[in-house]
Amino acid sequence: TLVNADTDQDIQTLAPGAVINLSTLPTRNLNIRANTDPAVVGSVVFELSGAQVQNQTESAAPYALFSDFQGDYFNWTPPAGSYSLTATPYSGAGGSGTPGTALTISFSVLDPTGAVTSFTLVNADTDQDIQTLTSGSVLDLSSLPTRNLNVRANVSSAPVGSVLFALSGPQNQNLLEGSAPFALFSDVAGNYNAWQPPVGSYSLTATPYRTTTGGGDAGPALTISFSVVDPTGTVTSFTLVNADTDQDIQTLTPGATLNLATLPTRNLNIRANATSDVGSVSFALSGQQTATATESVVPYALFGDFQGDYNVWVPELGTYSLTATPFPAANGAGAPGTALTMSFSVIEQGPPLPVTLTAFTCQVSSNEVDIRWATASELHNKEFVVQRSQDGQMFANLAVIPGQGSTNVAQTYSYRDTDLRPSMTVLYYRLQQVDFNGSSTYSLVRVVNLPNSLSRLQVYPTVVTDGQLYFAAPEKPVAGTLAQLELYNLQGRKMESYPATTLANGSIPTAGLKPGTYLLRYTSTTKSFTTRFVIP
Repeated sequence: TLVNADTDQDIQTLAPGAVINLSTLPTRNLNIRANTDPAVVGSVVFELSGAQVQNQTESAAPYALFSDFQGDYFNWTPPAGSYSLTATPYSGAGGSGTPGTALTISFSVLDPTGAVTSFTLVNADTDQDIQTLTSGSVLDLSSLPTRNLNVRANVSSAPVGSVLFALSGPQNQNLLEGSAPFALFSDVAGNYNAWQPPVGSYSLTATPYRTTTGGGDAGPALTISFSVVDPTGTVTSFTLVNADTDQDIQTLTPGATLNLATLPTRNLNIRANATSDVGSVSFALSGQQTATATESVVPYALFGDFQGDYNVWVPELGTYSLTATPFPAANGAGAPGTALTMSFSVIEQGPPLPVTLTAFTCQVSSNEVDIRWATASELHNKEFVVQRSQDGQMFANLAVIPGQGSTNVAQTYSYRDTDLRPSMTVLYYRLQQVDFNGSSTYSLVRVVNLPNSLSRLQVYPTVVTDGQLYFAAPEKPVAGTLAQLELYNLQGRKMESYPATTLANGSIPTAGLKPGTYLLRYTSTTKSFTTRFVIP
């Protein structure tokens, strides 16, 4: 009788010419019991020959070819091949006494290499199964829990030492895996390597082998065809955002004209609105200014943001073209979706003055700003108030220049702003025209960039692209004194501080800064100077 040595239960009677197929048995751990008449004899002597030789004398029931301990059968996993087994009973223990009638049978053992039975798609982040991969399967990357995948070949219980994979399609992979789990892109002790499949159609074949090196008989292979799709989203619209309040101003439409004079602020940003299946958006701005950026977190902002706090962009006057391209994964990974391209222009046209203003200029001369304007005609014009701002938002009065009342004769006016301090880098000027009835209107704003010689803290380059900003301090710090450099954004938030060395020149890293305009302030016990630079 063929016995299951795991459970000590009978499997089948072993008849002459029997064929034992190890792949179909409930276990590979076997034994053979000789059944005697009477049930108890003195001993049984076994002689096994063939693919394996075994000579065994059993003096206590059950009489097992590979012995037992009180009915707990010892394991035997037979090698494949042909066998002849003879069992001879004896009246005495240890094969002594009178021999009885022997029984001889011949049988054979088959041990075919196992088969690849199925494929399983695996999450390479968690090493958990996602789904069974069958022929004709369509893998939608946008709906899977991860894009980091692997494929495992599942094999039958028959011996499989290795599996040879052959993947063809948009990506090819040929790999021999010599230990379970048998993974198409391998693993380390069950920690699956990641595969991000390109979109397209694939054919995958896995062939099992008996040895770990792909040797021995090959078992039944399994071939399937499957495809990978990656539906991508769409950028649906653009929104102009107030970077001071982080509130929407308006939807940008094709051919839109943005008038800085009528907008609530000059500090702007543009948000790309996209469908929910978008993982990132790449921007390309061309025209009067150029910019490129890839945003992987909502909101997708052309000039970036920090958790919805939009960075500032003050656009130059001119025409622009903006393209936003969606991608299914972060950092512009995957197949691009439907992009949106839009052209728009930026102007600055204030409301008309009661006077006909023919010129308004502001120019730096030495350590002062020369302000000049001219009129072709004036109507009830009491006066002009020259106003100045350091941020383009809050203006202060500098001087009051009397007007000419009502006249059709051309007039010219001028004023020199000599109150320039070292901390000033950019100044904004405008004219307030006041009528005799008290009503007033404002001119357009003129922007004046003061030279570095006025700031007395010089930085270079002013547009930093290599991650390092170099500075020349306004004085050589004295050892032991309190001197430092402080980095601010345009909202006045301190980003970093650096102790000033005893050297007048140095550099600070900028690689971690987001695109935008920043202020660098030098402070000592007696002086404070500020200048600005830009991260594109």
